Amino acid sequence: MANRSTKPRSLHWLREEARAARRRHRAAVTVNVEDAIFARLVEAEELLIVAIGLFTELAEDEANWLFSHQADIGDARWALRSAIDDRATVREVSR
Repeated sequence: MANRSTKPRSLHWLREEARAARRRHRAAVTVNVEDAIFARLVEAEELLIVAIGLFTELAEDEANWLFSHQADIGDARWALRSAIDDRATVREVSR
């Protein structure tokens, strides 16, 4: 092996291996970040579902400032659901 590492071809091979290792590491980090973002999207959607459900508790007090945001909160929930469904579709297609 010591002999082989001094040949130009071997140095090229070592550089290529190092590049491949860096690419694999970057890909792993990207997947982990994507998974973290996806987990937060799911959590956010769950919280918005709870918030939407709690609007029934405010039904007696329609003057509450939150009622003006009810539609926006519902829209945000559906936007999150769409992003979650899109990821599931992408994963299904790539299989």
